[in-house]
Amino acid sequence: MKSKFFAAFAVLAVSVLFALPAQAIPLVSNLASTHDGDFGGSPDSADDFMTGSVALNITSIDIFWDLANGGTNNQVGIFADNGGIPGITQVGGWFTNPTAITANTLISYVGDVTLAANTVYWMVVDILDASQVGFTFNQVVFSDASTQGATINGPNPGSAFGDAQAGNWTNDRANLLYALNGVAVVPEPGALALLGLGLAGMGLARRRKKI
Repeated sequence: MKSKFFAAFAVLAVSVLFALPAQAIPLVSNLASTHDGDFGGSPDSADDFMTGSVALNITSIDIFWDLANGGTNNQVGIFADNGGIPGITQVGGWFTNPTAITANTLISYVGDVTLAANTVYWMVVDILDASQVGFTFNQVVFSDASTQGATINGPNPGSAFGDAQAGNWTNDRANLLYALNGVAVVPEPGALALLGLGLAGMGLARRRKKI
């Protein structure tokens, strides 16, 4: 009877570990930087960032649009790094928002992707309506402590402009203005304690079976 109890407790502990509620917050951002200008709406624009020592679950990306063409089809995605430019490998799906773009507007694009720790990625703005993304030369980066070191512009300086579909990119020294929102994928201490108890319970249950 006790072995069944410990086994059930172990399952509960593991379930709690992976079902902990977490509220999305700004994880890494440079939106506090001075706004210096904008990238033309054709071609596409991109900016690199690097995760810290924990994985990140990104649920929305905020983009500052400097100039607008009134379109609603722009989308934002995260792509793997390819030697200092965006690669053709997209991580997860597109982040979208049906809202029409207006000048000097911050728009949040919604999606869901989990990124590996200590990895360089590119935030790519797929521009389909000739609107223009704002940029800064004097970047001020905010990085939430939960990311354990995430930053905008890891080993690569500035941003890039090119074609998201073709994968043709040219580096630029300006930085796009944006924010990545979500949660750091870090188990809570209480959940880790439950997991430890659960694993111990599973071990005890197996031991009792052998006796």
